Amino acid sequence: MRLQQVTGPVIEPMTLTEAKLALRVDTAFTADDSYIGDLISSAREYIEQSSHRKLITQTWDLFLDCLIGTNSNAAGWSSALTGYYGTGGAAGNTIYNNAYKHNVLVLPHSPVQSVTWFKYYDTGGYLQTWDSANYIANPGSPGRVAPLQSIAFPSVASQIDCINIRYVAGFGDAESNVPYIAKQLIYLMVNHYYFNRLPVVTGTISSEIAMTVDDGISLLGIGANLFA
Repeated sequence: MRLQQVTGPVIEPMTLTEAKLALRVDTAFTADDSYIGDLISSAREYIEQSSHRKLITQTWDLFLDCLIGTNSNAAGWSSALTGYYGTGGAAGNTIYNNAYKHNVLVLPHSPVQSVTWFKYYDTGGYLQTWDSANYIANPGSPGRVAPLQSIAFPSVASQIDCINIRYVAGFGDAESNVPYIAKQLIYLMVNHYYFNRLPVVTGTISSEIAMTVDDGISLLGIGANLFA
């Protein structure tokens, strides 16, 4: 799996003015503006990477080297990576059975707003776009992509990055779309690193901050390994 950011957030979840008010820094004092702005971005990136969530709208490319292998049960039939499984004319079940979760591709950032495209290199080495009519793209947390019932994932080339799924993730375009818990974590981190620009020798304050931030991220996050 490989991830590549296509477009980043156009704003941060917290404005410079908000941060300075929280820090009790006079808005007329501008010497530290650049530093405070960097702290906001750093805190946002830390929270995003730790929680697997994107706070402000951004676009990502997911590249895969293959589609996950087939599943089979004791009766000997295989799901063959389709949204339908069963034998003969059986009605079968849907892909949303945990025992057959590998029929579903889970996107590694949440909340997913939309899937832009599903592209792949076919076995002849030609780049193709899989018609969106063939699959379900579930938005939300986590976002998922899966073939419709009775449709199989396409056959792909045996090469790295043979699959490319582009998707849009984030809570929204505005600061007001960001959960309060995420903004509070940013406040906490910006405040700590603004007033403690070097490591705290005793470790007590740093430990307390780290525990508080980690606790908040555990509430905000959606899991350490979305591909498990």
